[in-house]
Amino acid sequence: MRCAAEQGISLVEATIVVTAVAILAAVAAPSASRALDRARIARGVSDAEAIKTAIVNFRADVFQGFTEDGLSSGHVVEVLVSDGDIPAAGIADDNGSVAGTLMRWDEPVADNDTADNQGANITTDFFERHLVTNNPRGSSLNDYPSSGGNQWRGAYINAPIDADPWGNRYAFNSMYLINPSNTKNDTFVLSAGPDEELDTLFEVNGLTPGDDDIVVQVLRDRNSSVP
Repeated sequence: MRCAAEQGISLVEATIVVTAVAILAAVAAPSASRALDRARIARGVSDAEAIKTAIVNFRADVFQGFTEDGLSSGHVVEVLVSDGDIPAAGIADDNGSVAGTLMRWDEPVADNDTADNQGANITTDFFERHLVTNNPRGSSLNDYPSSGGNQWRGAYINAPIDADPWGNRYAFNSMYLINPSNTKNDTFVLSAGPDEELDTLFEVNGLTPGDDDIVVQVLRDRNSSVP
C-alpha cells in the first residue's frame, strides 16, 4: 500500500491544475501584450530619432538636401525610406479618396535610371544610399562630394536601416529639406505605427501626428532648427 505522497495525481486534480494555469495565463496575457506594444513603440521612436540625427549630421556636413546625383543643383529626392513594407494609407476625404498629398509616402524606391518613378513623378530612395554608402539611386557616379568645404563624411548611421517593429518602412519627406525653401512644410521621420496605416499628411505645417503614427520632427517650416 502506497502513502498519499506516493500516489499519482487524480483526473480531478489535473483538471483543477490545468484550469488554474489557463486562468493565470489569461490574466497575464493582456499585460504581456501591453508590455510588448510599449516596447515596440519605444523602439520605433528610438529608430526614428537615430535616423533624424543622421539626417541632421549629413546636412551639417554637406550643407544641402538629398539629391539624385549628389549635386546641390540636382533633382531633389522627395522621399527617403528604410527597408520594409509600404504601409496602407489611412486618411480619406468624404469621397473616399486619399486626402492631400498623403500618397507621396507610398511610392516605391526609384530604379537606377534617370527617370522618376512612373505615375506620381516622385523619386524615392533608400536612406542607406545617402547616409551610409554615398551612392544615391544605387550608383557611385551619383556620390556627394568627398572633398572641399562641404563634403560627405559618413557613414552617418549604422547599416542596415531596418523596418519598423511592425515590418513597415520608415519614411522621411526629404523634398522639404532643400535650403532655401519656398514652402512652409515640416520635415519628419515617420512610421505608420501599430495599426500599420499612414495617417499623417506628407505636406504639413505645424506638425500633428495622425492617429498612432510615430513622428520625429527634423526641421520646422522654413528650415527652423528643432532642438
